[in-house]
Amino acid sequence: MSACQETGGKITGLALLAEIRERGYRGGHTLLAIWKKGQQGPDCPTPPPAPPTVRAAVSWLTRHPAGLTPDEELQRKTLLAH
Repeated sequence: MSACQETGGKITGLALLAEIRERGYRGGHTLLAIWKKGQQGPDCPTPPPAPPTVRAAVSWLTRHPAGLTPDEELQRKTLLAH
């Protein structure tokens, strides 16, 4: 399991500091914070979006398609494809 899967791509500074200190890091949290500011983000893929709520799904399925917004229509088509 990769670190991304273990943490969902997120880790607190204190947890990271504790982990790297176990591996021999002797610096403090200030240096770690400066390093982290320079990072663009984790190399983890973005997690998939949360599934729609039951209420939203029922709304998309029971309303006339002409009354849906383009985003709702896309969600409806995706839901029906599954």
